[in-house]
Amino acid sequence: MFYSKIAKEDGFEEISVIFLLTAENERAHAKQFLKTINELVKQSVQALSEIKIDTFVPTTFAKTAENMSGAIVGARYENSAMYPAFADAAEK
Repeated sequence: MFYSKIAKEDGFEEISVIFLLTAENERAHAKQFLKTINELVKQSVQALSEIKIDTFVPTTFAKTAENMSGAIVGARYENSAMYPAFADAAEK
């Protein structure tokens, strides 16, 4: 949502809408992810008070062009590394 707000302030209405829709989709994924984690914790034989998740998140917010570049890097990582790793783990 931060990228959406910045794009709107920078005068990029269409990009703002795309960033907002993307943020809403990410929020839906996060809710489902949390639900899945909670179900796995309930089913676990071990007491799990925490789990480890390795990920990357942006720590700065810049102008729209830089934010778009960051979003592209993130999407490329998801497509080329993260999702294939998930698929490999699921197959095992």
